[in-house]
Amino acid sequence: PWHEIVGVVDDFGMNVNDPHRAGGLYHPMARGETSYVRMALHVGPDPTAFAPRMRSLTASVDPTTLVTLDRLDRIFSEDRFSARWLTLLLTLLASISVVLSAAGLYALMSFTVSERTREIGIRSALGAHPGRIVHTVLGRAATQLVLGVGIGVALATVFVDAIDAGFTVTLPWPLIYACSAAIVMAIGLLACARPTARGLRIQPSEALREN
Repeated sequence: PWHEIVGVVDDFGMNVNDPHRAGGLYHPMARGETSYVRMALHVGPDPTAFAPRMRSLTASVDPTTLVTLDRLDRIFSEDRFSARWLTLLLTLLASISVVLSAAGLYALMSFTVSERTREIGIRSALGAHPGRIVHTVLGRAATQLVLGVGIGVALATVFVDAIDAGFTVTLPWPLIYACSAAIVMAIGLLACARPTARGLRIQPSEALREN
């Protein structure tokens, strides 16, 4: 909706955590609308001593106004506590997802090596370079990892762009994407390392037994 501007105030930081988002807008409340207003007051070494005076001043303006007073450091402490537990929960869920994905990739690679034992043994007997064996075993998994990371980063970009306005702090998302992609790729390649090494140890005699 359009608003009529009736006054402009100096910059004083609508968002103290992120100066780049310091803009804000005051608008009058509709009749019967209820809301709350937060005020930060610097009152000296003993904030509790000012509480009765604050309640008295508020009652003199509007006796029906409900006033709740608290120390600013305590409010910040509670916010940090909630954020800490939320971060811990998200980290736990992400760790479980990564472990399950690594286990699934390891099982898939092991199955692939088992199914291609004869092919790998014949390649070794014909003098195939170990690099070709690694490419044979690891190529498909690496392609899937790259595609998965690319799709994940694309989806994360869309998701973050949709909710970024709700963050109180601007985060370095490109760096976060790069680090996350590197970690996922490293874990995926580590999960493929043992099956790949087993593929390099396959001897032609094993291929004959498989036949």
